[in-house]
Amino acid sequence: MTKAINLRPKHTHEIVFFNMGRAYLMLGDNDAAIEWFLKASEKNPTNAGNYGALATAYALKQDNAKAQAAAAEFRRLDPNGTLSAYRKQISFYPAAYKEWFESKLVPAARKAGLPE
Repeated sequence: MTKAINLRPKHTHEIVFFNMGRAYLMLGDNDAAIEWFLKASEKNPTNAGNYGALATAYALKQDNAKAQAAAAEFRRLDPNGTLSAYRKQISFYPAAYKEWFESKLVPAARKAGLPE
C-alpha cells in the first residue's frame, strides 16, 4: 500500500487509503486506522463503507460520540447496508479473518450503531 501511495501521492485511490486503515485496524492501531479511514472518506465522501469502517475504529477506541456520528453517516449513505450484507461479501475469506471479524469488529460495529 505504501508503494502505491508513493507512486501516485497526489492521486492515490481511496481504496488504498481504506486498505491501509483496515491493515492498521487488524494490527490493533486504532488511531492510525482512523487517520486512513478519514483520508478515504475525504477522497470519496459518498462511500458508505468508509464511514462504517471509521465507526468501527472509533468504537474500538472507545470514542462513542464519533463512532455514532460515523455510523449515522453510513446509514444516511446506505440505508440498506448491514453487517449481514458484509458477511456475504467476506464469505470466501479465510476462517481466521471471519473469526476476527465476528469477535472483534462485529461487537464494535454494534456498539457504534451499525445495522445488523
